[in-house]
Amino acid sequence: MATDDAIFQEDGASKPVKKIKAELGIVPMKWPPYSPDLKEAVTAVWNNVAFETTLQFIDSILDRVKEVIKKKGCGISW
Repeated sequence: MATDDAIFQEDGASKPVKKIKAELGIVPMKWPPYSPDLKEAVTAVWNNVAFETTLQFIDSILDRVKEVIKKKGCGISW
């Protein structure tokens, strides 16, 4: 894909990234630094991910404890 066809969207890129981008002639997409219309949706998605991850961790605790007891604390794989 040619850089003319690419869309580069950055969010606080570091100086080295900006330098590489300039060397390649990549022009970043102009977008607002803050999108209030998306904030609630993004927050809801991340809250759901965090909740599901927490539930999976809680569900796995019993199996993890059993493995620690069985192996007497040695060679535990997480």
